[in-house]
Amino acid sequence: MSKEEARLVVKQNVDEDLDSFKKTYSNLETILSTVATTVAQTVPQTLSKSLNIVYFPQLGYLVAISNSAILKCQSNHDYAIDGLLFQFSTATMAYYKSDMMYELDDTLGDIHSMIVDRELEVVQQLREVMLDHGEYFLQASRTLTELECILSLTEAAVRYKYTRPTMTHESGLHIIGGRHPLKELCIDAFIENDTHIGCSHQDTTAAHSTQCHADASLSNAKMMLITGANFSGKSVYLQQVALIVIMSHIGSFVPASFSTIGLTDRIFTRIHSDDSVSALKGSFLIDLQQMSYAVVNSSPRSLVIVDEFGKGTISHGECISKKSSFYTND
Repeated sequence: MSKEEARLVVKQNVDEDLDSFKKTYSNLETILSTVATTVAQTVPQTLSKSLNIVYFPQLGYLVAISNSAILKCQSNHDYAIDGLLFQFSTATMAYYKSDMMYELDDTLGDIHSMIVDRELEVVQQLREVMLDHGEYFLQASRTLTELECILSLTEAAVRYKYTRPTMTHESGLHIIGGRHPLKELCIDAFIENDTHIGCSHQDTTAAHSTQCHADASLSNAKMMLITGANFSGKSVYLQQVALIVIMSHIGSFVPASFSTIGLTDRIFTRIHSDDSVSALKGSFLIDLQQMSYAVVNSSPRSLVIVDEFGKGTISHGECISKKSSFYTND
């Protein structure tokens, strides 16, 4: 009902006055039909067949008679009718006032506007009550929001076969069969990928009885360098790792066959730069600022993801990338 009226509509049995107004409004067609029958008995029969009672804001209730009927009855094309006071005419209808119309103005009035006004009063009263108990509503909203998030994460974990990550105080990532939670829904077959960064421990579970990496020196490394042709999935892989880390830290299951995630304090990314003429900054300067922020603010527990740093400035970009990687890998 509120959608149809394009406003907030109050239900029945909330306010007695409002219910009374709505009851009158629902019977308005019957009331006006009865009044029209009574008025029709006071005018010539040729006019009574096209006579109706209508309501106009500011003007009130009026007797409406078609022009064609008036022309047939009035030979001199005069709108004057005994017992009716002419108000105005349109291309098809003439409108009149009578004693009964004035009575309707007093008894019924603009019933629809009365309903709208009363509903506004009821809504305002509700607002005042809610403000008095605002803290309770906010607490309920927070609780329900948290519950909705938990239920959504649970449904996603069951539907898309996510697994529970193992969280550790060590700094490192050990992900087997990792998937991008969104990209895998857009294609028929998604190729799973493993990630081993700084994971010197060995997984001793029966299902995954392999070390983080065949070469322990590589599995202990704190950095991964990914190369490949265009559209080979490098960016998707980087985003996938970041999303798995984020999901694990908010208490969600993750899209992977198995995962051990070290507690991470921050995630820094240098993935995309929004060029802007108004910012008076070039793409390379924006890249430098993002990389500088990551280098200055990262810690041994931070995850730094860089995708094509210094693109378009090969010599400078390559040099700064190497220096930055040496610094963050220490």
